[in-house]
Amino acid sequence: MSSAVDFVVDVVDQGVAVQAGRRRYARYVLDPTWKSSPLGDTQLQLFTAWSTPTINELIARRLQSFRVATAEELGAATGLSRPTIVAHLKTLIAQGMAVSEGSRNSPKRRYRWIDSKKGTAS
Repeated sequence: MSSAVDFVVDVVDQGVAVQAGRRRYARYVLDPTWKSSPLGDTQLQLFTAWSTPTINELIARRLQSFRVATAEELGAATGLSRPTIVAHLKTLIAQGMAVSEGSRNSPKRRYRWIDSKKGTAS
């Protein structure tokens, strides 16, 4: 998905905007009944929804959603090259957010997201 689509999805999920029209002619407008978020910090939420993730964040999110993946699978999901993926996965491993399984230079090497709540690989 593009960042513009992500932004619209986030704004609709937060209840700030609503869909006007049907699928083919859909457009999004601000919800006239929207007051503020129950959390209160709406400006920060909107800014977060609109900000572009770093490459590390992008790879971390994809690995977290896949739970276990190869660099090739992550590359297909993000559009990044395998060497770029591997370099950023090394950073995630060093930060304790992921672990690797398999031989070092193998394209079949798998990477597993570590569940931060449990502190274990999931």
